[in-house]
Amino acid sequence: MIHLELFKKEDLSGVSYALDETQMRFTATAQQALQNISERDDNDAFPVTILEDDTPVGFFVLDFGEDKYELTDNENSVLLRSLSVNPQL
Repeated sequence: MIHLELFKKEDLSGVSYALDETQMRFTATAQQALQNISERDDNDAFPVTILEDDTPVGFFVLDFGEDKYELTDNENSVLLRSLSVNPQL
């Protein structure tokens, strides 16, 4: 069964898969996304692990930061960033 959980450090090895060149044009790796979050001065980004049963198979970030207003005026909006699924699975 597929389910989502807030990212935990122990998920890192499961979401540390390689993305091909085409995928890298459109998304960041989990490591890159986590680095970006750590460099921010807000608490508006939430990394999420995609799990199949209890195995990490994907990753994304829910971003409630102010830069979303470059795309929308909706105060209830959220950006989905760094979405990827392990291409080997």
